[in-house]
Amino acid sequence: MTHILIVGGGVIGLSTAVVLAKEGYEVSLFERDNVGAHASSNNAGLVVPSMYNPYPLSLDFIDLIKKIISPKSPVRISIRKMGCSAIKSIFNARQRLKKSGSWRKLRRLGIFAIEYMEELIKEMDIDVEYSKGEILEVYKSRKLFEEAKWYAKEVEIDGLEIELLTKDEILTIEPSLSKNIIGGLRYVYDGSINPRKYIQGLRILAEKYNVDIHENQEVISIKTDEAVNVKLNNGEKYRGDYVVIATGPWTSSIISKLGINLPIYPARGYVIDIKVDTHILKHQLMLEEIKVVANPYKEIIRLAGVMDFVGFNPKLPKKRIHGILQDVYTYIPKLLGHRIIEIKSAFRPCTPDEIPIIGPIPKNKKVIIAAGHCRFGLTFSALTSYIIKDYLSEEEMPSDMDIFSPTRFLEQHR
Repeated sequence: MTHILIVGGGVIGLSTAVVLAKEGYEVSLFERDNVGAHASSNNAGLVVPSMYNPYPLSLDFIDLIKKIISPKSPVRISIRKMGCSAIKSIFNARQRLKKSGSWRKLRRLGIFAIEYMEELIKEMDIDVEYSKGEILEVYKSRKLFEEAKWYAKEVEIDGLEIELLTKDEILTIEPSLSKNIIGGLRYVYDGSINPRKYIQGLRILAEKYNVDIHENQEVISIKTDEAVNVKLNNGEKYRGDYVVIATGPWTSSIISKLGINLPIYPARGYVIDIKVDTHILKHQLMLEEIKVVANPYKEIIRLAGVMDFVGFNPKLPKKRIHGILQDVYTYIPKLLGHRIIEIKSAFRPCTPDEIPIIGPIPKNKKVIIAAGHCRFGLTFSALTSYIIKDYLSEEEMPSDMDIFSPTRFLEQHR
């Protein structure tokens, strides 16, 4: 039986473990903490291929710098932590995307991404609070709302339906919103899930299909000959036929030991859980102007969003958190005064072009990368698993999945 070693127990690693084990592979998974301990559990819970639009595509370099140093910007980049070369690579990648339109292909693949995820959800014995067609994107700025209308038409070309809503329609279906809202969009095809419960569900499925899970065990070395060998921090060694590296923002440091340099940057985002006794919100809200999601679960409302490129700094900056909350209250005034029960930060793994890296490294078909999903790890997790499954069946990446190839970055550094 072919033995697959998976390094990383987030939503990408767990999904891949389940899909491959169902297919009949022997699977061992290694996670240095608990499975799903990082961004996979601490995110907005949105499954939103329709929202896939790398930010920003339209700015020139000077505008980009102005935006990232603005104290009100939802995206901040520390030049000291990241370096000018990293910022330049992000800008150049956005410009290449603007010309190629590759992001549109990924958006279209979102139809399959949701279908694959729904197949996994149907197998789960727990309620993961999955809903579809309930996400509202709301606006206070007329200029940005007009841009959103244009964007909705572009997304519908890709086969993903978006419904345009007036101010009165928005406030009728979501009366807790501020009267300053001027309109919005309803994402008909997209969905929402409780990410912590989804991780639980994946864990249960992994155990059902006999995935050998090793938690609190860090992989400290990976070596390849005719097979793949990994060594853990406790001294144990495992041998397999292939290894899938799905370690999120820590992927770059792991694969650098194999002589491969790929740009995957940690982007710190924030999660704020607020205790509510009544159903303040009926829908998941995307507050696009401030890049924050408000997602109602059974007992809490979760606020999640913004991105700070500040390296692996887990700090919770008080002014940043306070600013997020104050901005949210201008959209949902009824949240003011409710008790905050938890605030966390988590690192999203972002490539310069915000397209994941999925596929084997050059000259070694036994080492497969599955990382760099940035804000869309939950959205494209199941799709990633099926891409890897298809690769393993032929030891060749499907020709229509070349947009994920790691060579797109390696070729630039030759």
